Amino acid sequence: MSVENQRKGRVKAINREGMSNRKYRAGGKDGTKTGVENEKINEPHPNYNAAPCEKIIEGENNQFIILGRDRPAGRTSGYGGAGDTHCARIELVAGMSGMLAKEVNVKNQTAEKFQYDAPGDNEEILFTDGNAFADASKIYMSQRTDIDKNFNLKPSVLGNFTTRSAVAVKADAVRIVSRDAGIKLIAGGTDSLNSQGKEIIGKDRIGIALNCGNVPDNEMYKLVKGEPLMEMLKNLSKNISELNSAVGQIAQALIVAGGNLAAIPFTAPAGAALASAGTLATLTVTTQQANAAIVEIDLELQKILSQYNYTN
Repeated sequence: MSVENQRKGRVKAINREGMSNRKYRAGGKDGTKTGVENEKINEPHPNYNAAPCEKIIEGENNQFIILGRDRPAGRTSGYGGAGDTHCARIELVAGMSGMLAKEVNVKNQTAEKFQYDAPGDNEEILFTDGNAFADASKIYMSQRTDIDKNFNLKPSVLGNFTTRSAVAVKADAVRIVSRDAGIKLIAGGTDSLNSQGKEIIGKDRIGIALNCGNVPDNEMYKLVKGEPLMEMLKNLSKNISELNSAVGQIAQALIVAGGNLAAIPFTAPAGAALASAGTLATLTVTTQQANAAIVEIDLELQKILSQYNYTN
């Protein structure tokens, strides 16, 4: 998609729908603060539905740091909602509820009447819970959570994990940048116990899934390993050459066999029978060579596939 086509779907630069009358009136003569050069600006800032166990650090323009217990949505959600211990959570949100952010809901408002024309605060306060799908940009960190379920991720070939410590990063665009030391994505192999104190057994469900579109497991495929692929292609080239040679020998043997059989009378002499037997032996050997080459190719094909990493 071109940049121009992307711009066609952009939102308004300034949108104060859902902002309270009180805040509008506090903005000065025109009801607003311009915000130019990062001066203060009035805009909708949600009223977070805080739980008693939570400590909230918030700015004035819809940004939050929430210290609490596992809670992917409302106060009854997650392991915090269930009353469990050992489910600490830190959540960073920039743009709670995204473009749908509202402080208030205007009541008894006619369609023709602008919200701030009302002389009184004809509105009701709205409270907002965190939302993995509406929040514009967030980092969700929990000591114990069901991260795949919370973010509606397909099981894919790695499965969906529950009761695990997790960190989720979600935004329209996510970038991980390394200047000169590289980026490592490591799945397993570093610890013997997980965050719940349980032994990590086997690697059959530990891996990396590069999943474009959150597709199910039947649309995911094993990644190819580079060096084994190169080795397999070299062996394949060698085997094809050997097969060509074997096919040539078979063709020559068939010519000889055809000539011998044509020369053999109804009662074949002993010499002719021996010549025919030699030709059949040649055919058998070359066929065995061809079959062995095919088996070797099949074995090499198995080596080039990753057993743990997948993509679509």
